[in-house]
Amino acid sequence: GMHVVWTRAETEEAFVPLLDLDVAAVVAYLDTGRFTAMRALQRMQESTWNIPLVVVANARNEAQAADCLARGAAAYLCTDRLGRLGAAVQSAMAVRRLREEKRRAEEHLAYADDVLRTFMDYSPDQIYIKDKDSRFIRINQAQAWFLGIERPEQAIGKTDFDFFLPERAEQAFNDEQTILHTGLPLINSLEDQTQHLASPCWILTTKLPIRR
Repeated sequence: GMHVVWTRAETEEAFVPLLDLDVAAVVAYLDTGRFTAMRALQRMQESTWNIPLVVVANARNEAQAADCLARGAAAYLCTDRLGRLGAAVQSAMAVRRLREEKRRAEEHLAYADDVLRTFMDYSPDQIYIKDKDSRFIRINQAQAWFLGIERPEQAIGKTDFDFFLPERAEQAFNDEQTILHTGLPLINSLEDQTQHLASPCWILTTKLPIRR
């Protein structure tokens, strides 16, 4: 059911340049002279090629099959079961697509995280993110200085009760729990920080719920 354009390579020297082409899959005999399927797999893993390799063996060997799969082969077939080759290759290609999608998603998340980190680090405003129990999971440097600590990571896992007087901390906790339960943001709430700073200080606070 597939239109196949294939090239045979019997040596490592002939095999490696082919990987720079638009190769969908590699089918390799487990033992063919000096250039074996496992050597082909090793060369592919030494580079950035994300190409599935299907191993074909002359005889069924459970330990051998397990070893090939553990080392990264996409599938293992015997020569008396080559009728399954098409399905095996299609399955391997599907796994490859999933890996590519996962890689792109991870790159997207890493980029988004870099943008968020840059925004937070260079913002003069106090920015923090808390979990559902109002524990800090991320703050920026401005917030760290306000809390009286040197580094943002020192706040991870702590709550307002570790930094503020009980009355102030309880008010913040109640506000955040209300936001989580209602899904409604708190916009420009005027908060008295005099007790924390020991000098008259009022700030405007905005808190938003983030749901996964």
